[in-house]
Amino acid sequence: MCRLRLLLFFLSLFFFGQAGTAEEREVDPGIQFQTVDLYMNSGKRELAAYQVEIYYPAETVKIVGVEGGDKQAFQTPPTYDERGFEGGRIILAAFTEEDTCPKGRTRVARIHLALESVEEADIQGELMAAAEKGGKRFSPRIELRTVPRGGDSEE
Repeated sequence: MCRLRLLLFFLSLFFFGQAGTAEEREVDPGIQFQTVDLYMNSGKRELAAYQVEIYYPAETVKIVGVEGGDKQAFQTPPTYDERGFEGGRIILAAFTEEDTCPKGRTRVARIHLALESVEEADIQGELMAAAEKGGKRFSPRIELRTVPRGGDSEE
């Protein structure tokens, strides 16, 4: 019993001692944050899967998070390798098994960026692959749109 209490005491020191308060953390005034939405426009076809390569300048931009999209089919964040958060390129990929896949312009992901010494990120994307329901490949248009600060992107 004594060992358990001691273990819990040291674990609480480790976890709670690491956090600190907001006042204690240093914030770099040269860092700004930006959000970019990834849209796919599949026209009249159902979008069931996609793979996109995103490029950004690694010297001034870091990816700090990736969220899923708007529609039920792509609400779960896409798959990616976390090494892409700082390497200048990241590949995002997702698929859905939903009965009804989205058609037309759909936000499939939201990318959160930390910018150092720049006002806006020069971020670009390239479609690697996409498929409609049933696995037939096609080439929807992709669009990367900056979300205005303090607001939400347009739909």
